[in-house]
Amino acid sequence: MVTAIVTAALAARWFGSGTGARVLALALLVAAVARTVGRGRRPEGIAVRSTWVDVLLLVSMGGAIAVLSFSPGV
Repeated sequence: MVTAIVTAALAARWFGSGTGARVLALALLVAAVARTVGRGRRPEGIAVRSTWVDVLLLVSMGGAIAVLSFSPGV
């Protein structure tokens, strides 16, 4: 996740804020898939609450950022 955040920041710097937001949204959605597959306390960097609460929060945040990044004028 740290690498994804740094990559999103660099993409925003080089290609614009919309691209950086899309990279961040993709990273959150990939983290949701990883959290769904890795049951229990894995993956350690994103396992905070129960599996389904973590997945719901990651998908919600990733989806919201994706929608806003593709919205004109936001």
